[in-house]
Amino acid sequence: MNRFFWALISLFQLTFGLAQTPAPKERPAGNVAALAESLTKGIANDSLKVNAFFDWITTHVRYDAAVFQPGNRINPDLQRTALVLQSGKAVCQGYANLFYDLCRHAGIPADIVEGYCRYSAQNPDQLQLHAWNAVKVNGKWYAADLTWGTGYLDLGTGEYVQEANRAFFLAEPAKLANTHFPFDPLWQLSYHPQTKEEFTRTAKTVADASGRHTFNYPDSLRAYEKQDSAGRRLQAFRRMHAFDPANEEPKVRLAYHYNRLAINLMKEYTKIRSGLKTREQLAGQQNRLNEMLSQAEAYYTHSLRFTEGISNKSFYSANITDNRKIIHSNLALIKDERSFIRRSAVN
Repeated sequence: MNRFFWALISLFQLTFGLAQTPAPKERPAGNVAALAESLTKGIANDSLKVNAFFDWITTHVRYDAAVFQPGNRINPDLQRTALVLQSGKAVCQGYANLFYDLCRHAGIPADIVEGYCRYSAQNPDQLQLHAWNAVKVNGKWYAADLTWGTGYLDLGTGEYVQEANRAFFLAEPAKLANTHFPFDPLWQLSYHPQTKEEFTRTAKTVADASGRHTFNYPDSLRAYEKQDSAGRRLQAFRRMHAFDPANEEPKVRLAYHYNRLAINLMKEYTKIRSGLKTREQLAGQQNRLNEMLSQAEAYYTHSLRFTEGISNKSFYSANITDNRKIIHSNLALIKDERSFIRRSAVN
């Protein structure tokens, strides 16, 4: 049997422009479920629960300013909640992960929002990749940026100042329109979401919704709340791409998604195929095997399509170039495998 190469783009995920320092070992690993339970014990109101989470995070987790250096990149695995609790340090992804997991264990609907943030209205086109949260409290969705709510970097000294700020917590998304741009238009929670081009203009133009297309976000929210996590991710990627086709982030995510589908399908194919010991068994499974090969071929083709148009200056460029070569090799192997099945089942 031909050997298939299960290729993934190793950097098909957001990395927030930084590198992560190792987590210190002097703090014991935390249990987020136990923490959520202890912080919400005796509290029945969701608003009070999430405010308890805010108070704990802004007191016990510091921004990892040591990694905020030009040219460095974060390892997202080191921003997992367990490691954030262990180290007591995080960057935006770690803060978003921790708040999301606390909400999840407390039964409060929440999600992680990825996008851009802008620190200066005087330089509207200078954007940083960023992560924050959306959270549903007492029947209404809000934005919650725990990173910005915990403190700030003093640009004069380069020191991090731990100072709680609720201006970015349980905020109406419209209030963050000048500083936060979600890749998924759903989390603007607006009938007239702005585009990235509009976001990079001066702050005065952000409030002007004239000429923007209409987006029925309440219907999308209702559909979102009925989906499982995998369905939510896929629909988010599709919304992101449809809303802003020039944005490379959803293209990368969709390429990863279809590549993963192809890999998982071919693993299943390999398991079935290796169990067929005779020509008769192979002939009996020929249609099923060909259907699986055709579906994997379609998935790989979709993955290739979403990598088209990504700039050769993109952070993802080298990985995508390598992955496209492997996908083309896999497509050739699928063609050879289909021919082999046809010959073996007949002869």
